[in-house]
Amino acid sequence: GAVVLSPGVPPPALYVVVHGAVEVSLRGPETVQRLRLAGPGRAVGQLGVLGTQPAVAEARARERTVLLELPWPRIHALLDGAGEAARAFVLAFSEDVVRALRYAEAPVAALRVASGAADAPLQQVRAVQL
Repeated sequence: GAVVLSPGVPPPALYVVVHGAVEVSLRGPETVQRLRLAGPGRAVGQLGVLGTQPAVAEARARERTVLLELPWPRIHALLDGAGEAARAFVLAFSEDVVRALRYAEAPVAALRVASGAADAPLQQVRAVQL
């Protein structure tokens, strides 16, 4: 399928899956580990909200897919408005990021074990609900 995001390249936009599916995966020299499958209503490219942070994983359309492309400057303008639409976007975005982190936690740990990095200090990212 078509590549949506490439590792090492900052995402130019947030992509929301309208139809189809986008597979997010980490590729090693000899392994490919799927982190998540983003279906309709789910987003990929969330690290772009941090500015010029490069993507860490590859995102590739798994089938015929339609994406809604939301360029980061437009999202930042929406958030600057701080109205009801901004609050709704932040809530939906936060929920999707938490879901993606939860889904990716086990595959990333498995990759660390397979690569021998399990003995290195583990830097965990976790979601905290308040």
